[in-house]
Amino acid sequence: MTLLPTAFLLPHCPPASELTPPPLCRLSWNLLGDEVAAELAQVLPQMGQLKKVDLEKNQITACGAQLLAQGLVQGSRVPIIRLWNNPIPAEVAQRLQSLEPRLDFAFFDQQSQAL
Repeated sequence: MTLLPTAFLLPHCPPASELTPPPLCRLSWNLLGDEVAAELAQVLPQMGQLKKVDLEKNQITACGAQLLAQGLVQGSRVPIIRLWNNPIPAEVAQRLQSLEPRLDFAFFDQQSQAL
């Protein structure tokens, strides 16, 4: 399965001021894997309007999560990528989250808990 056409369209979404509620890329529960994570990682730096990318309950492994972290580091302003319930070992998730806190592996959305 590939998300390449969608991934390349995401940077061209309407600005946040034109969307209510804040823009959300909801791709949870779709059996998406590392190929899609790699494609998303490439376009993350251009996805400045998104407030959250939801990749919960997919098939993204530690490799895909690492690619997403790299995409965030390359200049993305996306504040959170949810990766709960993907096949990523807990120790790897903790290490990646310590390197890139915008990766969220928790059951509950950490931003919601802070409110």
